[in-house]
Amino acid sequence: MELENISCPKCGLKMENGYMYPIRDIKWTYNNKPKFTALGDETLIGLSGFTMNKLLSYRCTGCKIVTFEYYSSN
Repeated sequence: MELENISCPKCGLKMENGYMYPIRDIKWTYNNKPKFTALGDETLIGLSGFTMNKLLSYRCTGCKIVTFEYYSSN
């Protein structure tokens, strides 16, 4: 479901909508320590076979912020 009038959390201006998709998985972890492998990290966006899943996203081009809803595979 597309939302209207999403405001940037940083500057408050209206964000534009579009879609994000991975060329590889987008992972989530709770620390910024260098890692050799992604084992144990949560996959926020991933490939589905040969198909790239697209997620509705919102971005502020001024602040360089993107927000999106994800469906975790972990």
